[in-house]
Amino acid sequence: NTNKLLENLANQLSSNQSFSMVSAIGKMASIGTNEIPLSEGSSVTFEMYFQDDIQSGTIEITDRDGNIVKTFPLDAQSGGVLAFEWDGLDDSGNQLPEGFYSITANYLNSENIEKETEYGVYPIESVRFDGGETYLKLGSSYVPMSYIVEVY
Repeated sequence: NTNKLLENLANQLSSNQSFSMVSAIGKMASIGTNEIPLSEGSSVTFEMYFQDDIQSGTIEITDRDGNIVKTFPLDAQSGGVLAFEWDGLDDSGNQLPEGFYSITANYLNSENIEKETEYGVYPIESVRFDGGETYLKLGSSYVPMSYIVEVY
């Protein structure tokens, strides 16, 4: 009986822990990296979260050595989760080699205050439970809870 009771208690604790993630909705989550993989000859679609409306700014893509390889201008637009596509070319039009590239953005909000953000940090929009796993909706994707390194 003790073993059965302990098993039931463990299942309840696990269930309670999963449902406690619902309180994370509206908080920020980080996947712990701002890098995206580039396959040679392919384009990459990525999303970034902008806390404020954007007046102007730039997105910078850097290689593993910290060299800026590509810069995208940001025009005036509403903030939120925005999607971008990168063709894998540098600012000179050369194809970059396969690898991981970091993405950051610096921008002015509508009040001319400098802001910055990076790929991999998003607000938690919802929580989904599927097959015993917990998933958080970050941007347009559901990410397994095990991928999240920080919630704040």
